[in-house]
Amino acid sequence: QLTSAFNRVYQQINNSRAQITQEVNAASNKINQLTTQISDMNRKISYSEVGGEQANDLRDKRDLLIDQLSEYGKVNFVESSQGMYNVTFEGVTLVAGALSSDIEANDFTNSMGERQLQIQFKESEQSFVVTSGRMGSMLKHYNEYLPEQMNKLNTLAETISTEVNKIHAASYGLPQGTPPAASTGINFFSGIDAGTIK
Repeated sequence: QLTSAFNRVYQQINNSRAQITQEVNAASNKINQLTTQISDMNRKISYSEVGGEQANDLRDKRDLLIDQLSEYGKVNFVESSQGMYNVTFEGVTLVAGALSSDIEANDFTNSMGERQLQIQFKESEQSFVVTSGRMGSMLKHYNEYLPEQMNKLNTLAETISTEVNKIHAASYGLPQGTPPAASTGINFFSGIDAGTIK
């Protein structure tokens, strides 16, 4: 049935939204773990190198953490005179020496009525744009691809509903009432989008 097909695809898109939201939340938590570990490693390296010797094992571990972080987005770092890395993720600072800042995902509705996901600092709730890596790919799918598919689906459902209802409402239905009289002005479809059309 046509309406069931619309309802089913509509629900599939919403299910994809929920799945990506879970994945982005998990990625945000992983990034927070990595930046915390990097800041801890900064502290250990700075302490270990006070005497002038390089803490090569600790530095290797920190570089491995940087590599893992770079899977989620664009990462840059600068080493301070104390041997600490100041790390930026997509242009914003997440690690400054022995300090790190946590991030989180925020689900909101934009001015066009489309659901969107953004990344923001937990403490300040200031958002920033992520376009690279695994995180950037997930956000693009959520914020661009899914709204586009939903808009196309709703437009198709609305067009079919409107055109069929025009024809149906202008036709005479089976006689009803007492005395029986043919009815007009009755819509064939009801609902406002692909999720509610019946």
